[in-house]
Amino acid sequence: MTTTTASARPGERTVGKSSPGAARGPRRRTGRIRRIGLPYLLLLPALVLELLVHLVPMVIGIAMSFKELTQFYIRDWSLAPWTGVDNYRLSVDFDAPVGRALLDSFLVTCGFTVLSVGLCWFIGTAAAICMQDAFRGRGLLRALFLVPYALPVYAAVITWAFMFQHDNGLVNHVLHDQLGLTDQPSFWLIGDNSFIALLVVSVWKGWPFAFLIVMAGLQNIPKDLYEAAALDGAGVWQQIRRITLPSLRPVNQVLVLVLFLWTFNDFNTPYVLFGKAAPAAADLISIHIYQSSFVTWNFGTGSAMSVLLLLFLLVVTGVYLLLTSRGRRSPMPRSPMAAPRSFLWTRRVFLTLLAGFVLLPVYVMVSSSLKPLEDVSSSFRWLPSELTLRPYVDIWSTVPLAKYFVNSLIVAGAATVCSVVIAVFAAYAVSRYDFPGKRVFSVTVLSTQMFPGILFLLPLFLLYVNIGNATGIALFGSRGGLILTYLTFSLPFSIWMLIGYFDSVPRDLDEAALVDGCGPLRALVRVVVPAAIPGIVAVAVYAFMTAWGEVLFASVMTNDTTRTLAVGLQGYSTLNDVYWNQIMAASLVVSVPVVAGFLLLQRYLVAGLTAGAVK
Repeated sequence: MTTTTASARPGERTVGKSSPGAARGPRRRTGRIRRIGLPYLLLLPALVLELLVHLVPMVIGIAMSFKELTQFYIRDWSLAPWTGVDNYRLSVDFDAPVGRALLDSFLVTCGFTVLSVGLCWFIGTAAAICMQDAFRGRGLLRALFLVPYALPVYAAVITWAFMFQHDNGLVNHVLHDQLGLTDQPSFWLIGDNSFIALLVVSVWKGWPFAFLIVMAGLQNIPKDLYEAAALDGAGVWQQIRRITLPSLRPVNQVLVLVLFLWTFNDFNTPYVLFGKAAPAAADLISIHIYQSSFVTWNFGTGSAMSVLLLLFLLVVTGVYLLLTSRGRRSPMPRSPMAAPRSFLWTRRVFLTLLAGFVLLPVYVMVSSSLKPLEDVSSSFRWLPSELTLRPYVDIWSTVPLAKYFVNSLIVAGAATVCSVVIAVFAAYAVSRYDFPGKRVFSVTVLSTQMFPGILFLLPLFLLYVNIGNATGIALFGSRGGLILTYLTFSLPFSIWMLIGYFDSVPRDLDEAALVDGCGPLRALVRVVVPAAIPGIVAVAVYAFMTAWGEVLFASVMTNDTTRTLAVGLQGYSTLNDVYWNQIMAASLVVSVPVVAGFLLLQRYLVAGLTAGAVK
């Protein structure tokens, strides 16, 4: 190559070697382009799925809300007449039956959410603080407290439905027959008492999640704070009020928001407990919109209600984040506190009562599965008249339980693998790279947590049906379609959780791997992923359990061939009888593998939450 040197006279050319900088220039530009493009490449699968399962259905759902969309237009919803804002006007006309019913459902949901979130937070926080110190049996008790969270929703709620039965339920047996607290057996699943039943079940299922998060947060409170407070003469109650609760403030801010969004949008609990039509006293808004859409077949009005619900949740979440963002402090790392005798006795009584509350449905499930049909059809009895394993034999022939089990395993397993793999790449890109659109992506992922599931169910249902009619691709009623829908709620939470965990993994690890000659992807696979195993396991456990216990999409998107356990267990109820012993046996069979796996992996879950979600 010929170059002109500084010493050459004007117009004179000399022959020499090119400078090292000139040779490296194109390579540096190429490397820079690759570094800029790599995060987008890592994000591509997550972006495509966000587009397919969130943005497109949301846009379609909003468009549906402006149409008079009934069952006559399911095969081609674009032909439905345009109605403008009539569906919204009908929904907010509180003097008309439709608007008044929606308002009543909204008020019931608000009251239910406030009580459920408050009780879940209080019980979970109290239990975590009581178990902060080491004592004999703490590990066993912690595993026991996590059982309600690990149980599939449908199995747990069905058990409570049996306990609330009027003639043969445990609740009436205890309150009326044994304690004499009521004049006559109460109806718990209809009328005003249905609200109490729903609240009890919701708290029983929800408080272990608060316990898990707070327990992870307590590991970040330093020992020095308690020692200094003890030297100043502060008692254990003062330490809790002045050190523990203030230090948990960042954790509680996230916890309360997540509990609020999950509880306000809860569909699984009322649907399994009451069926498609909940009593007015327990008519949560998700069930109300479902009934307006799939029972009365008015998808336009149902879509308008879903959009109004989304707007409400956006406003509440925005105001909450604005108020709680002031004076936010980071949590600090954990230590035990010295407990006086009064606190020890209070802890023993509280934990004993809580253990009884947790164990009661588990005992009912196990004992009822060993009873003959006559025992579970008559007045409740604590012990079987005779022990029998017949229900465990009959469950496989009464309904095709094996087929439902295989369907659930395939769908939950595939959804888990997809969520984990895609979340690992997306979270790594957000954690390790700065690129245009990073903040927008992060906010979008987090904001999807507030989207009600019913908002996506309506457009996805019509979208799947229309795609099948137009292309022959069977998404509706297929396992693949169900797996795709399950990513709507498992993928965003998985990404959000792994971003926090990857942020806690020292960057020196992957930088050292890059220096040793590893590419970014090889550094991710060989260095970062092994260091992030607890966080990845936590995400996998969450994704699998969520898909295994999901009811909303499974109740609409499956047929006789692809039906999952969440819907299949309802087959033990006939017009003439309800085989409660078989229901309990089937619930136990489908719950044991999930609960056992969860308890074996709980230490990874706690470690993942400690280093990821609570940061």
